[in-house]
Formats: sequence, structure tokens, C-alpha cells
Amino acid sequence: MAITTLMTAITVALVACAAVSFTRVAGPKGESVTNAEVQPNNTVVLQFPHGAACIDTNPGESRTCAGQEK
Repeated sequence: MAITTLMTAITVALVACAAVSFTRVAGPKGESVTNAEVQPNNTVVLQFPHGAACIDTNPGESRTCAGQEK
């Protein structure tokens, strides 16, 4: 129940802040997201137990994810 609520809240936040949505997020070993943040420039940062993912929704102007593996 808590995971469903969290995923719903994350999805609503992403849709409200950017044209980004997802139905399922998991790390390379199947671990679930521990934190998700939408930055002011609509960059999405997903935290996993063993790493993170940076999704730059405006790569032409933003440098938030520059130098990070995507």
C-alpha cells in the first residue's frame, strides 16, 4: 500500500512538473526507487539503494546530468 501511494505521488509530481511519466522504475538488479526528485529545471533524479539515475528533460539548456552516466 505504501509503495503504491509513493509511486502514485511520484507519478503525479512528474506529470505536473514535466512531460515525464513512468509506470515502473527499478534498478539493474530489480531494486526499487528509494527517492525521486524533480529539480526546478525539470530534471528528474531517481535514487536506488546502489546508485542513482539522472533524467534531463531539457538537455539543450540544462547541464544537471552532464558527465553522469544515463
